[in-house]
Amino acid sequence: MFSKAEREALGQYVVRGPTCAEKIHYDPVSDTVTWTASPEGFYKGKSEIFKGFEFVDQLVVHVPPRRVQLVRRYGVYAGKVRKQWQERPGIYRLAPENWQKAHPNKGPTGATILSEDTSSTEAPDIWSKIRKQSWARLLKKVYEVDPFVCPKCQGTMAVVAIIEDPKELGKIIEWANQQEKEPRLTLCARAPPELALATV
Repeated sequence: MFSKAEREALGQYVVRGPTCAEKIHYDPVSDTVTWTASPEGFYKGKSEIFKGFEFVDQLVVHVPPRRVQLVRRYGVYAGKVRKQWQERPGIYRLAPENWQKAHPNKGPTGATILSEDTSSTEAPDIWSKIRKQSWARLLKKVYEVDPFVCPKCQGTMAVVAIIEDPKELGKIIEWANQQEKEPRLTLCARAPPELALATV
C-alpha cells in the first residue's frame, strides 16, 4: 500500500504528532478550524477557533527543524538500562528477539544460560560486525547527513584508519588548522607573451 519511505515518514510523524484529527473540525463555509483540547489534559477541554491558514501557521511552529533529534529513549530502551538487559531477566525477555539471539542470557551468578538455539555462539561476532558497519547508515538516516560525502567537493570518502590516540588526533587537527591558515597559491590566467617583431 505505502512505500517504505512513506511508511517511515508516517511513523516519524506519529511519534511526535502536534495534534490529532479528533481535536480538529474544519468548517468550509466560514473557512475556520476549531481545535478542542482533551478534557483531562493541560488545557481542560479548551476550544480555540482559527481562520484558514492561521491554523496551519500555528501547527507548523511545532514541526522541528531538520537534523534535530526529538525522540529520546526511555524505559527498556534507555542507554543505561540497555547495558543491564543481560543481567536482569525481567528486562531481557522484553528485548528484541534478534538481540536476545546475539546476547545469551546471564543468570544472577554471571554464568551464561544457554538458549535452545545452538547457533547463537557465532551471533555476538556477527552482531558486532553488523553494528560497526551500520554507523554511517544510521547517521545518514537520523541526521540526514552522509558522513562519506565531502562537504567541500561532494566527493566520496572512505575510512582509511581509525585513530584513537589523543596525541595523534591532536597532531592531525593541528595540521588541518595550519592548512586552513596558510594562503593558497592562486594561478591567474593570462594571454601568451607577445613576440617582439623587429623591423628590418
